[in-house]
Amino acid sequence: MEDIPYIEFLDLVIIFQCLVTSEPVSTSYIMVHNVHLRLWDVTVNDLFKIASENTPRLMEYEFESMKNVLLEIMEPESPEKSDFDTCMDWLGDGNVCAQ
Repeated sequence: MEDIPYIEFLDLVIIFQCLVTSEPVSTSYIMVHNVHLRLWDVTVNDLFKIASENTPRLMEYEFESMKNVLLEIMEPESPEKSDFDTCMDWLGDGNVCAQ
């Protein structure tokens, strides 16, 4: 963390990435380092303000329930065998779901 600008948030830290390319099949980022702040002549607070404005505009997001996320992961391989409730029972017992 010595070379990376960050902002403490609760018991986590916010770090910054710079979007390099955004194509339908791949997206590329570089992690922002302190040298970038000097090159761009910005502060960490400037970077946070810019990121707060750009991130919602540039990056799509959606909220999903954990059940829907897990079903989406499980279903492509064998939709007829995806049994969410059975899988959750196994996970609750400390196991790993396998199909």
